[in-house]
Amino acid sequence: MAYGAELEQAATAARLDEELRFLLTAHTPVQRAIGSMLATLLQDSALLDLGYALRKDYLREQLGIGVREAQELAWLETHVVRYPETDRLWRAGRLSRCHVRLILRHVGAQPRAHARRPA
Repeated sequence: MAYGAELEQAATAARLDEELRFLLTAHTPVQRAIGSMLATLLQDSALLDLGYALRKDYLREQLGIGVREAQELAWLETHVVRYPETDRLWRAGRLSRCHVRLILRHVGAQPRAHARRPA
């Protein structure tokens, strides 16, 4: 392969990599909005207003997602606000949903420093 062709292939690979990284982070705002709306919808009796007695039926039939995914999206949105830096990095696309889930589960298990005050 000629040197020019190698450079062009490398430039194409770099461009494709850049575009793939963009697309992988572009869905974050949509996921966040869905999680926020689900957190509200799943708390209230709003599903009954829509004619659904079961969450799973509404989630599968209307949204095409499973209960676990919906619960996770809603859980992440309600808990990430307690950790502003994690929230900021997730909004910026620097952390994936999987990373945020792992962080929140880890820090949620840790005792809070302000909760341990000497008597």
